[in-house]
Amino acid sequence: MNKTISFAILAAVSALPPLTASAADSKLHFTGEVIASTCTVTAGANSTGSAGEIAVSLPSISKDELATDGDHAGDKAFQVLIGGVDQSDCVGGTASKASVAFDTINSSLIDQSTGRLNNSNTAGNATNVQVELVNPANGNPINVYTGTNIPDAAIVAGQAVLNLGARYVAKGGPVGEGKVDTDVAFSVVYF
Repeated sequence: MNKTISFAILAAVSALPPLTASAADSKLHFTGEVIASTCTVTAGANSTGSAGEIAVSLPSISKDELATDGDHAGDKAFQVLIGGVDQSDCVGGTASKASVAFDTINSSLIDQSTGRLNNSNTAGNATNVQVELVNPANGNPINVYTGTNIPDAAIVAGQAVLNLGARYVAKGGPVGEGKVDTDVAFSVVYF
């Protein structure tokens, strides 16, 4: 009987989480601000549309320009307008700049390995091609998956003009001809 009780106590103690005798090395402290924003998001130069969807038409190019993995062509600069001159109350609080954060959860066409956008798998679409966003201030790619190299813009008179670029990039070999159709969702961030 004593062996049964000892075994039961040992089993119960073994199921407890381990106790640690060390103190914490540090802590994470988060601060931020929630603002009442009335900013609109609209298309600027070289883009069309409004808050629900901004469209950028890349130029038609020859597949020969994308013959090798990593080749890029068809660069197109465009703008996203955040707020407007008639929206002086666009960003309350202490924000002086605006940018975008790409939605990696609800944007199924993001290639996590490259940070570029895959072409949709619709019949008649080009193969082995992705769309890469570019920061025109430094000419380097924007990784939409990690958020690396995303530009920001100063808010002046209630408006931020965010300059971006996009281009085709060959991925996985020579590009096959066809349409290109991709998208990525984003949110505006203020700081």
